[in-house]
Amino acid sequence: MDYSVCRYKPGDEEDIVKLLNEVFRGWPKFDLQCSPLDHWRWKFIDNPPKVTVVFLAVSDGKIIGCSHGLPQRLKIGEQILLSCQGADAATSSDFGGMGVHSKIKLHKVAFMKNAGIHFYFSVSANPILIDKNKREKHHALPFTLEKLLRIRDIDLHLKMVSSEKDLFKKYGFHTLKIINRFKRAKRASNKIHHDFKIAEINIFDDRIDKFWSQVSTKYKFIVQRDRDYLNWRYCDPRGGNYIVKVAEAESRILGFIILRINRYDVKYPVGYIVDLLALPDRLDVISELAISAVDYFDNENINKIQVNALKNSSTESMFQRMGFINDTMIPFINYPPEFRNDALDGLNKNDVNNIHFVYGDYDYI
Repeated sequence: MDYSVCRYKPGDEEDIVKLLNEVFRGWPKFDLQCSPLDHWRWKFIDNPPKVTVVFLAVSDGKIIGCSHGLPQRLKIGEQILLSCQGADAATSSDFGGMGVHSKIKLHKVAFMKNAGIHFYFSVSANPILIDKNKREKHHALPFTLEKLLRIRDIDLHLKMVSSEKDLFKKYGFHTLKIINRFKRAKRASNKIHHDFKIAEINIFDDRIDKFWSQVSTKYKFIVQRDRDYLNWRYCDPRGGNYIVKVAEAESRILGFIILRINRYDVKYPVGYIVDLLALPDRLDVISELAISAVDYFDNENINKIQVNALKNSSTESMFQRMGFINDTMIPFINYPPEFRNDALDGLNKNDVNNIHFVYGDYDYI
């Protein structure tokens, strides 16, 4: 069976989404307020850099493979670079083992180089993909992204997700003790006076650009979080149903948090802390925003909460004190040797607290 590789052209969208739906047995794997087709357009056509990185494998006029890139502006060191991350790669089962993905990748990499994309990376927790990337000599970024879980009722969780029994045999009792301790700490924290309030918003205004200019000085690896990006990522209903909260004082934004409940599995919805960021040294803002997130999910009767934090960071420590435990499945953040960049060299010398990477920065929720 022969096939050829080409770049996406307008009109291919419906067949691409059909392939994604077939291969993944549902795409995307979360509830939407729009059609999957509109979500695809939001994600790959209307992203802020306005660069479409979508390549297809076609056989007899039918799309049998696809590979997407999600462009974003990424601050690495002191530079803001047009970057891209891998997303939504799929191959029809009839063409498995025929090198479809590898052939698409050659065209995709050549296009990105010509389009001025300076850095390309991917994130995966799939052991097969991780092994493949390591065989292809991909470099790991010099930090480890942890997935942390907070379970309110462990018995209910094990009933709904029986595959995680071994994890909670090891951590379950300890987790319950920490959760009880956190509840006492949270009651005490409510008595503390703060110089800010937390408010839910529907859209980011121009204050967020000033916030970004202040917060960006601290970080050596962070996706550019200006007004255009944040409103596209979290405030466009085609992207998903996100809850956006800001900590504000005297008309200034001190920090924000992004929450989402994935109700794709109607029997057991999951809460996500998608993003959490505050001005440098405002750990009090981070803490109160995190507490407000747990309160929100508890009020929505969400039993399981997930959040990303970097290993050994102050954010990881905070969430552990709040009753979150580290999952055994660690996402692998890597990049191919073709995109080796000098700006990456200094990252391993930086404090992990000067790096920001969360669920909202990659293709997950």
